[in-house]
This record gives sequence, structure tokens and C-alpha cells, in this order.
Amino acid sequence: MNWLFTISIVIILLIAGFMLFFFMPKPKVFFDPYTNTISIFPTMHETIKAEIIKHETSPIIPIYGFGEIISRNYPKTYQLLRCIPYVRFAGIITLKPKFQQAKEYTIASVANYTIRYFYTIQESAGHKSGIWIDGEKRFFTEKEWICGDMSREHSLFNKDKERKTIVLFVDIDRHENIHEGRSPNSDIKKDEIIRMFESGVYESNTGQELSEDLSDDEDLSVGNFTQPSVSP
Repeated sequence: MNWLFTISIVIILLIAGFMLFFFMPKPKVFFDPYTNTISIFPTMHETIKAEIIKHETSPIIPIYGFGEIISRNYPKTYQLLRCIPYVRFAGIITLKPKFQQAKEYTIASVANYTIRYFYTIQESAGHKSGIWIDGEKRFFTEKEWICGDMSREHSLFNKDKERKTIVLFVDIDRHENIHEGRSPNSDIKKDEIIRMFESGVYESNTGQELSEDLSDDEDLSVGNFTQPSVSP
């Protein structure tokens, strides 16, 4: 009878494991904003939009990081960033038309301890551009925020064939109620991150132009991606 008891235990464990795998709640990858100070941005939207568009020169522009100002072309935007507590990194991302970013994980020293806030400066068109994170998707809407876990596999996209999208990103320390991230990417030195930003290397390494015959219904978030790469 011992063998029958053993088989019963194994079956019970297998069933329990199956139920845990398929029914256990999936960790959140998008969050509600947990700092009220970001509400000032929509009230100053046209001011910072004009400033950012005027000086927009590359796909990724760092504004603030490592406790210091990296670019001084955005004083009004920086003044608003100073209102947000626990900011670690901030910059501007421009998504050109027909753009799909390779799936990637942000470097561990940033992503595992922060949540990335995206504020849409200029959207291409409704439900045309946004971010995919670990199977879930959100669309960029002008004057609105999206908060996501960049330690999970993610990708930015812009399905619009003519218009670009511009977003401000702000990395803020994780709230104590949010689990630590799990990015597998090793750290990159400060000088190397800034050099990669300024050289525009991320545009060529992490993005690809979409085909001309792309339909509006095509899901960019689950297409053919290159191997995961490192992003700031």
C-alpha cells in the first residue's frame, strides 16, 4: 500500500503545481502613479512641449542622471522634474514613424530599483504608439502618464506611418509596496551610458523600421524581434 500512497502524493503535488502555474496572479508590470507632484506637468504642457520640440535632435536625449544635469537645453522641463521626489534618471525619447524597438531589459542597477514614468509630449495618433511589457500593452496619449516596470522584457513602438511620438521618461524609486525588479542585464558604467546616449547608438541597435504594407491592426508588440539588448 506504500506505493499507492506515494503515487497519490505525487499526483496531488503535480495538480497543485499545475494550478499554481496557471492560476497564480501574474506580477504587475503597469502601475498607477504613486507621486502626486506629476500632476503639474499637464498644466505646463504647452511650455515644455515647445521647449522639447525646439531642441529635439536625436532619438534619445538624457536630461538628468547620476545626480546631475546632463543636458542644459531644457531648463523649464528640468524645473518641473525637480518637483518630483526620488528621481534617478530622466530623458526624452522620440519614436519615429513605423518604428518597433527590439525586446529588451533595462540595466539592473536602474530598472530593479525604479519604476519608469512616461509622459507623452506629442503622440502620433490615437492608439498608434505605446509600450509593450511582458505581454501587456499601453498606448501613449498626450498629456497623460504611463508607469511601467522596465526590469521586465519590454518594447516601444509607433505604428503610425507618417507622424512621430515624443515622450518624456522619468525613473523614480520604487514604492515600498512594489516588488524589486528582476532585470538580468549587468550594469554599465556611468560614462558608457552617457556616451551611448549622446552617440545615438540606441537608435541603430534597438529599433527597426516596419514594412510599408503594415496594417493598422497588426500587433507590433508580439512580432519578430531581435535578441534582448540593454537600454538605459
